[in-house]
Amino acid sequence: MNEKDFLEEMRAILENDSVTMDSSLMDIKEWDSLSILSFIALAVRSCERSIAPEQIRACRTLRDLYALLQ
Repeated sequence: MNEKDFLEEMRAILENDSVTMDSSLMDIKEWDSLSILSFIALAVRSCERSIAPEQIRACRTLRDLYALLQ
């Protein structure tokens, strides 16, 4: 998955068109347990990988989440 497609997916998950790759997860009010589960589903669907919760907790930006998929 390329960066542009990832950002579109995350905007849909978060229902927020203003987020960027450098948006801080702590500043995104829509980043909650449901969006985390949706991100995990995205990882499984697009990359066929499982991501541990510890890896997600270590992420600070959308770019960090994207790096987990690479």
